[in-house]
Amino acid sequence: MTVKLTISLPDDLAAIAQGQPNTSAYIAEALRQRVRSEALQRALDQAGIDEIPPEEYAKIIKRHREIDAMREDPEFRAKNAATLERWRQGIIP
Repeated sequence: MTVKLTISLPDDLAAIAQGQPNTSAYIAEALRQRVRSEALQRALDQAGIDEIPPEEYAKIIKRHREIDAMREDPEFRAKNAATLERWRQGIIP
């Protein structure tokens, strides 16, 4: 589902967003990254982890991008929808 919003941005950010081929996709991706970053920070805080070595952080970011790419793949989405339906029907425990 897609919802249309009207937002206000500072001039400098508006210029960047408007310069993109798909402004909505650009802003959506920025929000997704922000949500992931905040979720990761909450998880780290709960685990009592103050600092992640840069090489480990790079691995985490790479894996998140791989997962996002899979989510956008129609074949992957169809397979997961079929698996979820089988689970709902009790075929998969």
